[in-house]
Amino acid sequence: MARVRPAGFIVLDGGGADYRPIRQPVAALVVPLAVVAAVTATRIVGISLREARRRRRRAGVRKPRGPAFACSECGPEAQAEAIKRC
Repeated sequence: MARVRPAGFIVLDGGGADYRPIRQPVAALVVPLAVVAAVTATRIVGISLREARRRRRRAGVRKPRGPAFACSECGPEAQAEAIKRC
């Protein structure tokens, strides 16, 4: 059986009858909370994608690191000896 909720009620007083709707504060909060959640999720995803692109770009720019003490005067043998000592 379907649930039925009343939309309001009638108040009877000495001057006549007055209809009063039943307000549901939860329903009034759902839309603003959904908007805030959507904006927050969009920002998080956008920042994450931007950071991933930045990391990918930086990884492609890096050069392979060679010995920091290599110079044009030393031959490959001298550099190999220096690497063994370290």
